[in-house]
Amino acid sequence: MNYEVKTISVNVQELTVGMIPVQDVLAKNGAMIIPKGQSITWSLLQCLGNFVKQIGVVEPITVQVGISE
Repeated sequence: MNYEVKTISVNVQELTVGMIPVQDVLAKNGAMIIPKGQSITWSLLQCLGNFVKQIGVVEPITVQVGISE
């Protein structure tokens, strides 16, 4: 099975485990939440959900995803 890496832009609600941000993910107050290159984990998704409710997150988020062919 071959994998192709694609770069896409998504909103926080569309993020899934395994996506990799190609830019730092920032809160609307400028604080860095996730550094670029760090793989999205379940716990990071939960953390982002809290930021969205309390402060807000700069969207869209540009990520790399692996797509099986």
